[in-house]
Amino acid sequence: MQGGVNGPLVSAENLYKTAKHFVNAMGFKNADDFVTDPLMAGPPPPPKPDPMVQAAQIKAQASLQQHTITTQQKQQGDAAELAMRERLGIAELQMKFQIEMAKLGLDGKRLELDWASMHHDHALKVAEKQHASVMNEAAHDLKRQKNDAEIEAIRTPEPGSLPEGPNAAP
Repeated sequence: MQGGVNGPLVSAENLYKTAKHFVNAMGFKNADDFVTDPLMAGPPPPPKPDPMVQAAQIKAQASLQQHTITTQQKQQGDAAELAMRERLGIAELQMKFQIEMAKLGLDGKRLELDWASMHHDHALKVAEKQHASVMNEAAHDLKRQKNDAEIEAIRTPEPGSLPEGPNAAP
């Protein structure tokens, strides 16, 4: 029922005062030579972390770092591929435009409008690809945040899940 040194019936301060009284009753004048005031002792050292929890944290951090590196490499590759496709698309449009100019010999203004339309269509496709890339990155960020939350959950045990006090079983 007591539940350790600072239980509901007796506190560390109560024990100190009792021990000091007994030392004085035995005839010693300075009880502080034999017992230490708990208020002067300072807080107890933090418990040593559980090696299994540490291993799980290290594993989760390594997994997160690997995922981050993989995601960054994929994003860089996606961006380079998107830029290359954009350049190829523009070159293709320019070539088509020149072929059309030579074939049809149409009025320059009409061809400029067609060119502008094709360029607009290509720009729209590029924007759609960029949007898809941004959405993909947002999904990776969401997954990274979920991993961070899982790591934090591992680092922060739930109240009552760890033993308390110096006499608690490991």
